[in-house]
Amino acid sequence: MIYNKGKILVYVSYSVAILGIVFFEWRGQSAIRQGGDNALYRNLMEGRTWIRRGFDPANIQKLPEAGRDWYFFENRPLRVMDSPLPGLPKRPFLSPWGRGEEEFTIMIALELDAAALAALDPPGKPALTPGLFFAFIGENWEIFLNGALLRSEMHLEGGKIRSSRTWRDVYFPVDRHILKEGPNTLALRIIGDPAYGGTGLYYAAPFYLDDYMTIERRQLNLLTIALCGVFGFIGIYYLVRFFSLRRNREFYNLCYSIFSLLLCFYTIARSGVMVNRLIPNSSISSRLEYAASFLMISILGLFLESLGRRRITKITWAYTGLCLFLCLNLLIPRAQYHDDILKLWNVCTLLYLPYLVFYSVIAFYFSVRRKRRTAELSDAEAWAAD
Repeated sequence: MIYNKGKILVYVSYSVAILGIVFFEWRGQSAIRQGGDNALYRNLMEGRTWIRRGFDPANIQKLPEAGRDWYFFENRPLRVMDSPLPGLPKRPFLSPWGRGEEEFTIMIALELDAAALAALDPPGKPALTPGLFFAFIGENWEIFLNGALLRSEMHLEGGKIRSSRTWRDVYFPVDRHILKEGPNTLALRIIGDPAYGGTGLYYAAPFYLDDYMTIERRQLNLLTIALCGVFGFIGIYYLVRFFSLRRNREFYNLCYSIFSLLLCFYTIARSGVMVNRLIPNSSISSRLEYAASFLMISILGLFLESLGRRRITKITWAYTGLCLFLCLNLLIPRAQYHDDILKLWNVCTLLYLPYLVFYSVIAFYFSVRRKRRTAELSDAEAWAAD
């Protein structure tokens, strides 16, 4: 019997590590959503917001007035596709064709009082450097504060996006002298497909102004980095183990290795701080992230069934084939289409997971217990007969 306490302990430890990452990330994001602990903190999603087509540097140094060009943005998140702009194009679900890039300006009113400016130079303490944090912004973009350019990620060629910059966890310091008491204008120049959810600010939170050192500390996620290294090491170890032993009956070692490596890369891809530096072009990094997502659960199913039942069921093979097919569809160069097949994968996975849990884990566990009890009773009867 290939089950033993060591393998079960490894699997349980691995599950605890995954849950630890989820809990740690949840706590971090909850702390950010609850707000900062100083007078400088400002939640950008609470400010008045407007949107218009096109971009004019002359119109970003003061708050918009009511007119035909600017439209008041009442909903959150600040995605172009959800904006009040008239005549926005639509696209059907699972359509591999997108829309052409368009240019937009999103204006956010950033209100600062005397206490916020005083917090930049607290008495008896070192002066603070303000900073901005954006949880998600795309596809190409520039950020202006009171008319001053703070950050630019424009990569165009012939008016078309040459390299996408749909990024998570964008943060940078701000010159404190740009800020002023009263209304400040935070203008976002956005270029992207208006029918794509990633054009604009995709999430409802967190987007905020705060002390830059505080922002940087929040992004220094040592636990995630450490667990990434653990996942990568475990994956390489079991990969080497499988190829060195060359035992087909230990196919589960190969599955375990691939699952660990996929989880390692997926964790990196979800961490904007790391992936933005490693693979700046989000059209590449997002495909790799989606591919890792599609394959992780199917590889987990192959691992559980090959480890426990020593055979792969037709349902798991079918689900694996579907995941591979969806990965091939990532070759189609449209981010909107990738989001659609991600939704399709979510539905299929929600149907597959109960089967995996109840058939390959719970039902198999009770089956093993029943066989073991039967064997023990048979041994006892044989001993009694002797």
